[in-house]
Amino acid sequence: MWKTELVQLSGKNRALNEYSVERVGEEVKETLVMVHGYGAGLGFFYKNYEPLTRIPGWRLYSLDLLGMGNSVCYPFLSLFLLLGAGWRGGSASLRGAPIH
Repeated sequence: MWKTELVQLSGKNRALNEYSVERVGEEVKETLVMVHGYGAGLGFFYKNYEPLTRIPGWRLYSLDLLGMGNSVCYPFLSLFLLLGAGWRGGSASLRGAPIH
């Protein structure tokens, strides 16, 4: 069974995008959790899903980190990404600006 859902976490506006695959009618013997790196999304794994789901007895979970992919963007992460983009982009107004 292939399933995708937004899993609510504790706190306000916090949810992870979860993609899962389980072979129906089989005993689950192993579980694989896949998490991408910084700035990526589950699309980086698309070529891996189909071959991995053919392995009998395996359940697969794949998660988008907060603020990435289809997960909810956490406000602190949004500020961090904005400041990082401004710094790399040469925005003098963001350099040395106090963070409140």
